[in-house]
Amino acid sequence: MAFTVSRRTRELGIRIALGAEPSALLRLVLGRSVLMAVAGVVAGLAAGLGTALLLRTMFHGVQILDPLVLATVSALVVGVLLLASYIPARRAMRIDPLEALRVE
Repeated sequence: MAFTVSRRTRELGIRIALGAEPSALLRLVLGRSVLMAVAGVVAGLAAGLGTALLLRTMFHGVQILDPLVLATVSALVVGVLLLASYIPARRAMRIDPLEALRVE
């Protein structure tokens, strides 16, 4: 997310110059992070469940489709991603429009 925010510095600076609230920029960056996290969790769950079903003969005495574990790990992944993207989102809120337009 830090790379994405640095690449979009000019766009974010223009948004601030046109009157966007800093909280709107925070929601924009965090919303993009949540979207990526949900897509990753869905893809990971699908791949994991598919693999577990293929290998279920090897799992003797183990419940392969434990919803509590799957929900906990999914929530942990989304939480870590939100924490990791909060710092770039806060940096996006503080972009100076004049400096952003001079970047390139």
